[in-house]
Amino acid sequence: MLYALHLLIVAIYVVLPLLAVGVLLRPAESAVRQRRLAGLILTAVAGLALGGTLAVVYAIGVGGRPRIAQLLLTGYFGISLLLLLRFYDVLLKWLGNLLVAPLKPGVVRKLVGGLMMCGRLVLLFGLGLPYLLSTVLVYRPKTAHLGNPNTELNAAYETANFSSTDGIGLVGWWIPSDPPPHNVQKIDSEWGRRTVLICPGMTDTKSTQVLMAGQFVPYGYNVLIFDFRAHGDSAGQLTSFGDKERRDVLGAVRWVRQHHPDQSARLFGVGLNTGAAALIGAAADPSPEGQALDAIAVDGIFRDFDRWSDRVVGRYFPPPLSWLLQQFGARIAGVQVGADLVRFSPGKLNEAIWPRPVMVIQTARDAVVPFDLGRRFFDLAPQPKQGLFLDRYDEDRISHNPRVGQEIRQFFQTARPMPVI
Repeated sequence: MLYALHLLIVAIYVVLPLLAVGVLLRPAESAVRQRRLAGLILTAVAGLALGGTLAVVYAIGVGGRPRIAQLLLTGYFGISLLLLLRFYDVLLKWLGNLLVAPLKPGVVRKLVGGLMMCGRLVLLFGLGLPYLLSTVLVYRPKTAHLGNPNTELNAAYETANFSSTDGIGLVGWWIPSDPPPHNVQKIDSEWGRRTVLICPGMTDTKSTQVLMAGQFVPYGYNVLIFDFRAHGDSAGQLTSFGDKERRDVLGAVRWVRQHHPDQSARLFGVGLNTGAAALIGAAADPSPEGQALDAIAVDGIFRDFDRWSDRVVGRYFPPPLSWLLQQFGARIAGVQVGADLVRFSPGKLNEAIWPRPVMVIQTARDAVVPFDLGRRFFDLAPQPKQGLFLDRYDEDRISHNPRVGQEIRQFFQTARPMPVI
């Protein structure tokens, strides 16, 4: 049902501006056509401004540059979104007039008309505003980033083009491990035969997190870092905060096993916040790809999406808007992306990873996932598990912190499934 509603909404976004132009071209009196034209122009300008602002602000926020094609696409999306809200307002107005029309002129009609107007405003803002904000939060205007493994790490790499298990086109970078050092007497027998999948976080791409590969490539690990759907060079425009992205991780595992089987005798994953949620969902999957992940390390992970989103909304939005988003936001977002986000629980999925080991990294000042949520995930996770809890925000940035990188490598080095009796 959710997937059908998702397809319906996407179709509405695509055709709604075209339908609006068709209505404008319909025969009508001059005054009516002028009102229609003025309304459409106003909506188009507002939608372009909304979409353009969203694309530019998002690009600045993630340290990238807006793409012209994405500016135009996001502008079109903004127009469709405002047209949909305008249609919702017209529908509410029509329903109000339908209830008032049978009443005789007088005090009762005025009173009922006033109540209908108040009800219309309450419904318009009570549902329309959460719809607008929830839709904006799941939409990702993709940006351009400079940098690749060669410029950032002086490492050789190849571009990997593959698909998620539900058919979304994805792009990543395969970075082979460095050769073993010549000045070491005993070389690790697994050198070059282990691969780490790096799963970027909520607004990250392979370009913004490529430095993380520097914690693994010089130590005998191959790395595949890729863009999730709706990010970087991958297809799609909507994110589900890790739920549907688990299929992206499974697609990455499938590509590695098909193209580099000898270099992925052992397969690990590292994920950040929503990328961590996707990684957990993938490792819990009963498919051969999901079961191929030998161990995972997750940084800034939430146990339940609804609890995490409620905390984030409460932090960044004032009441009563925060209350409205907490009541309706996750449900609206789930309909937009075709996933049941209210029931999305990496904590429960994590139970299916047993007996494989999981490492949980959490910092007290994480800007995305509050410390207590990450700690709760760890406390309720089954053994075998390992925790690394830090009291400074900058210490959990794996790409820049040798200590964290060393802890993860040691975890992978010794990670073995718990014996099942």
